[in-house]
Amino acid sequence: SPPPPPAVAAVSTEHLQSASASLTPLCWRSTSQEKWYVAVACLFLASKVEESPKKLRDVLCRCHQLYHRLQPDDRRCLKPDTSEYARARAHVLHCERRVLQTIAFDLSVEHPYKHLLSAIKKIKGGGDADAAGSPSP
Repeated sequence: SPPPPPAVAAVSTEHLQSASASLTPLCWRSTSQEKWYVAVACLFLASKVEESPKKLRDVLCRCHQLYHRLQPDDRRCLKPDTSEYARARAHVLHCERRVLQTIAFDLSVEHPYKHLLSAIKKIKGGGDADAAGSPSP
């Protein structure tokens, strides 16, 4: 099978664990598998919010592979044409709806770019922090 897209490949087990830990209150049941589904749903939703949507199939299969520490060519990897995949897909979509309801569909994201540029200019002694977004002459 082809390698996963770069953005999906960049997902690590630490990302999944971190997302799961911070989203525990969203879970009906506090099982590790339920937390995993919520984390996958958040990753899938984040890809849509950032306007770089990934197919649920890619996100789900890559997360399954990472969770079970499988190699891409392992026969135990989740296959899209199986009933296991269909159940996992339905569960992730259900979790995505729960996450959206919990955050009241507020998907506004403030990126740190302006603040980072301002900090870099201060460190370099490059002048006014308010002009961080404007190009230098």
